[in-house]
Amino acid sequence: MKTSRARRIVFALFFFAAVAAVALTAAAEERSKTAPVKADPVAGPEPLDDDTRIPPKKQEKKPRRPAPSPEPPYVDDEDGHQGCHHHCFGWFHSHRHVPDEGARKHDGLFLRFALGPGFGSYQGTGVATAPPSVGVVNNPSGDGSKFGGSISLGGVVAENLIFHGDVWGNGNNPRQTSNAFTQFGTGAFGGGLTYYFMPQNVYVSGAVGLASSWLLIMDPDTVDEDWDGRGRHGMPDGVNAGSGIAAYLSVGKEWWVSDNWAMGAALQGDYAHTQGQNLDFNYSGVKVLFTATFN
Repeated sequence: MKTSRARRIVFALFFFAAVAAVALTAAAEERSKTAPVKADPVAGPEPLDDDTRIPPKKQEKKPRRPAPSPEPPYVDDEDGHQGCHHHCFGWFHSHRHVPDEGARKHDGLFLRFALGPGFGSYQGTGVATAPPSVGVVNNPSGDGSKFGGSISLGGVVAENLIFHGDVWGNGNNPRQTSNAFTQFGTGAFGGGLTYYFMPQNVYVSGAVGLASSWLLIMDPDTVDEDWDGRGRHGMPDGVNAGSGIAAYLSVGKEWWVSDNWAMGAALQGDYAHTQGQNLDFNYSGVKVLFTATFN
């Protein structure tokens, strides 16, 4: 009797446990249907039914990037002259030189030195002062080789246009005649303009100013013979000085040798007219100049 009751109790417990398990399973399935579906980051979203399936987007093939080309040689200047990398000449070319904003341009301060040989002639009108042994010298004149130069200092007033102050001069080589030893020279200071045609770096320059001239006339017997027989004058016996105006005009070409320095050459013509106490002079000449410019 006790055994049958115990069996019924155990059977009832199992029955209620089975019913509870079925109920819990049904409730879990109902919740899973109503809850939002979380996409699997690895597997991706679940596939849709055939009726609602959207065809996948075709992935566009991205073009392959070409392999980087070897670094080209840097351009050294505006004329296109190419430099070389560090594998050519060593470690001092390992970094490309980046010029300043004003490099190889005509701006700011301007300074030019010019020097060179040439040819000149002078024509005097009047009576020159001369030593007694030479005698009277009327309308002295002469020509020959000369040497001269100039210094210009100024600044840029517009693009490629420069205003500058100038000091320039010329001296003819000494000349000896049968009864006299002469030398003529001029000097001047004034203002001028220079204009550069870029990128060729060709320029036209000119200046006008006040001038002075001198003509030295000496007795050949008073000249020391220690310059290869040509003579070197000491204290001149006759000095003829005058003052007036002078001008020059030159055309030149320069090449950059650094960010602010350029070297070049120019052809210059100059003229001067001076008046003295008893003598007036007209002088003209031409010379080839070698220039160094900072700008």
